[in-house]
Amino acid sequence: MNRANVWAWLLQRITAVLLLVLLGTHFWVTHYKTLGEIIIFETVQLRLKDITFILVDAGLLGCAIYHALNGLRAVLFDFTFFAGHKRILNWALVLFGAVTLIYGGYGLFVFLR
Repeated sequence: MNRANVWAWLLQRITAVLLLVLLGTHFWVTHYKTLGEIIIFETVQLRLKDITFILVDAGLLGCAIYHALNGLRAVLFDFTFFAGHKRILNWALVLFGAVTLIYGGYGLFVFLR
């Protein structure tokens, strides 16, 4: 096992723990912080202007993308078809992850204006 695979394995475990923590934080902020408040678009806009909420959701987005794509990478590498195409598959997943992160990040940060 080379160093890149060790780091990918370790980051998979770290992002799993971070996903649990960030998802719990997201649920608490979204559902329990303003318990009893009527949910209307204006209150959601105010919540999305809070930098803490944005940072939690951005972290959640980044961890989810890495965790999902690294898991897909591990599954695909188990098939012999991808044995000679690991480098291409790695770059394709990195490119797809970067595009997804930019698109999702735009959706989060558009409310900060």
